[in-house]
Amino acid sequence: MEVKQEFGNTIYNDGTIAMKVKYIFEDVVPMMLFFKDEIWGDRVEESGNIWEVNRRELTITCTSWVQALDHYNSIIGEEEE
Repeated sequence: MEVKQEFGNTIYNDGTIAMKVKYIFEDVVPMMLFFKDEIWGDRVEESGNIWEVNRRELTITCTSWVQALDHYNSIIGEEEE
């Protein structure tokens, strides 16, 4: 399994940006076992996270929203004031 983190291009009215963590698999069986054993039972439904399982692309993606300025400050190396 490979894990990639990506950020969206849109900053929303509340100052957030989408952060996507993508789990990439080589086979459907380990993907579905990971989803069943590691994600489904431990997820908090009211967290606001969106989970997507793409069986054709063999990926599981979790989308959450983070403060955009925190994300951009980490890119340019500025500390929070």
